[in-house]
Amino acid sequence: MDKNKNIEYHFCQPWLDAYGHPLGSTIKLFKLTETNNLCKVYCQGFSKLNELPFSNKIKKYKLIKFQKNIHFTTLIFFFKHLFDLFKRKGKKLIKVFYIDSSPLLLISFTLLFSPILKFLKVSSVSTVLLAKPEKLANNLIFNFLIGIVKYSFVNIKFFSRTKFINDVYKKKFVKNKKYFQVLPMIELTQAKEFKYKNKSTNNLISFGLFGQLRNGKSIMELVNYFSIRPEYELIIAGKSFTNEIANIKNNIPENISLIDKFLSMEELHFYANKVDYHLLLYSFPWDIRMESGNYYLALQHMKPVISYEKGWIGNQVKKNLNGFTIEDFSEFKSLLNNSNIISINNNNYNNMRLNSKNFIKENYPHKIVGELLSKL
Repeated sequence: MDKNKNIEYHFCQPWLDAYGHPLGSTIKLFKLTETNNLCKVYCQGFSKLNELPFSNKIKKYKLIKFQKNIHFTTLIFFFKHLFDLFKRKGKKLIKVFYIDSSPLLLISFTLLFSPILKFLKVSSVSTVLLAKPEKLANNLIFNFLIGIVKYSFVNIKFFSRTKFINDVYKKKFVKNKKYFQVLPMIELTQAKEFKYKNKSTNNLISFGLFGQLRNGKSIMELVNYFSIRPEYELIIAGKSFTNEIANIKNNIPENISLIDKFLSMEELHFYANKVDYHLLLYSFPWDIRMESGNYYLALQHMKPVISYEKGWIGNQVKKNLNGFTIEDFSEFKSLLNNSNIISINNNNYNNMRLNSKNFIKENYPHKIVGELLSKL
């Protein structure tokens, strides 16, 4: 970190109050960098600010909520942060990283105000591209802005969550591919030495599915299957974004638990630790090239994963040896029919948990933070 001692890093989250990942991603990034005094977190939000850790490294903008529109939040936040840069004293260079943003507005503002940002010692502005790459790559405004990024007085960089997606941008923007990079694993936090499971009294092998409950997570297939497999327990916890969940709430057997609500971080970790296996059976319309925060959640709790073999999640499971990959749902049924394989009392299960722990030990936090700061 010595070579970066004259650089200050501003991690910006203008969309903290939005539903989904913003709060979790911000907390995880803070935990990764909390021991580095050169890393500061800036948040615009209201209701969720109290859930952030108390720290003088977190600047909280208590503004009106625009959580349903990332364009409004980017606009407000950019100028609020710019005002703070004017007030700031010191000689350190600043690198700014937006965890969430409206990329079109952020690029436009950065280009327009790049002389001022340069004067304020901002050397780079980076953001994560969350939309499907085909959507942005075919956007005429985005194409125009990429074409004039080179005229900015500060560096502008774009991060993709996975190499799969980054390759799409590099192929589309061959002349400007240097601006596109893969984001390090900022969703990965340190493995916790949780007491093994908050086990329920029935002692059933348990499976869990967490986060947003929406199409593409095999929810209905899992409910239908576990309804006829009372020897297993299924826990589904998160906020529903599909009407199908509402239709099955009052008609599920005792071995299935459905918690339809936005989970606090504490609740999320409680349920993640309670199960034996995490189910990441993601399919269309889920973009299988995307990474999954729930995969990192399983790693953190050292719980094996069951996923489809194709895509980013499947590649990670096969590479890290922390779960099973299957071709389709019928293979999932075959897997659970073999009690010797799916057992939690054999060496294979223990090795998968150990592989999760070792992976995090080798990567957290030194490797992730070092890679992130070097790329900004």
